[in-house]
Amino acid sequence: MSDAFALDPALERDSVLVGHSNAGQVRLHRDARWPWLLLIPERPGLRELHELEETARAQLWAVSAAISEALLREGPEDGKLNVGVLGNRVAQLHLHHVLRWPGDPAWPDPVWGQPGALVYEAPERAAALWRDRLGALLR
Repeated sequence: MSDAFALDPALERDSVLVGHSNAGQVRLHRDARWPWLLLIPERPGLRELHELEETARAQLWAVSAAISEALLREGPEDGKLNVGVLGNRVAQLHLHHVLRWPGDPAWPDPVWGQPGALVYEAPERAAALWRDRLGALLR
């Protein structure tokens, strides 16, 4: 295990930094079909939730809840939040927060593996909007 945190190259490629929270990086997934934020604890070598000490895990859930609320505020009234910790392709611990709604491009199927990704024209600008929406959550 390395002593320094390094973001997995796939996560870096597929997302853009929104900001840093007490629980880790918040990143916007580049697929614009869904509001999709990632929360990535900045701890070297983390792969599983149980590897976080209790205080850090509680912090992670608190930040995850705040991200969830922000996503639901921005979406349709019938929105449904999907939060997942998969790690099948990227082992580094990261939480997906994806806003879904009836009639979205993959509804009701999972977003993973859906063809036809729609990339943000200006991902940095989209990340800045989320930075504003998350406000005090970010340091």
